Amino acid sequence: MKMRGLTYRILTFCIACSMCSCRHKAIDAPYGAERVLNLTFEWEDAAADLPEGMAVLFYPLESGSLMWSFELAGCDGGKVSVPTGCYAVIAYSNDSRYIDFTGTDSPASFEASAWFMSDGLRRSPDRFYSARVERLEVTPCGVRYVDDSGPWKDCGMYRVRMYPDLMTVNYTVRVEDVKGLSRVRSVRASLSGLDGGCNLWTGTPIAGASAVDFSMAAAGNDVLEGCLRSFGTTVGCGNILKLLIGLSDGTAVEISRDVSRQIMNNKDCRNVLIILKGLDIPDSGQLPPIGSDVDVDGWTVVTIDISSEIQI
Repeated sequence: MKMRGLTYRILTFCIACSMCSCRHKAIDAPYGAERVLNLTFEWEDAAADLPEGMAVLFYPLESGSLMWSFELAGCDGGKVSVPTGCYAVIAYSNDSRYIDFTGTDSPASFEASAWFMSDGLRRSPDRFYSARVERLEVTPCGVRYVDDSGPWKDCGMYRVRMYPDLMTVNYTVRVEDVKGLSRVRSVRASLSGLDGGCNLWTGTPIAGASAVDFSMAAAGNDVLEGCLRSFGTTVGCGNILKLLIGLSDGTAVEISRDVSRQIMNNKDCRNVLIILKGLDIPDSGQLPPIGSDVDVDGWTVVTIDISSEIQI
């Protein structure tokens, strides 16, 4: 009985040692050995239009280490393999078009911005999501990380949850009670006072306001409508809507209006609706000389000869 009791205590001690051995990196595995992480994207506050894929970048916090980059299909997440160590992590939707990335060597300088067009306007980007983990510790025992939600999270199953945010804003522009719509051949529009990009690490907009190009078309009787996206509305900067309307006789009219108040008072900061009523499309036979300004119900009208370099 004494021998059997001694054997039981020795076995218990060995089991306890084996359970604690993962705290000693040299016993379990050398520091730097790869571990498979289970990344999960949680779309709690996201819209229905989810991305078809996500890019994930692991920036080692140790100097001299290389960044690890992965492309994951779908929006649910997936498995990635990285060495044990400490990382800053950025994830973003990799199916978003018309977006440039700069400063990718460091998470602090990583920026996304809408394309610039030849005329200085920015192109309307696709919807864009991003997420970050401020500090991720990958150890032989599991992961420990902290994100924007605050408290540290621990998981011995190597599961990391990320919560992507929608970084772009949708704008819908609707002009009702349009008279003379039958004379319109095409409408190219722009909206100024918008953020052209953002820093993915801080979420702050890049410096300087931009104007974003988009098109409008007839949407029912006497209605023009168009949609665009940007990375937000620039604080302290006015918003001017410009319509370059190509007429059927080969001339064009540029019409503009200040819509700052509508944007500022919009209830949904991610889905901005701009509704304007009352627009008379001028008859080109009655237009004033080229370059003249005329006020029409709050709109500023400028006549343009599109036989020159204007593209619509």
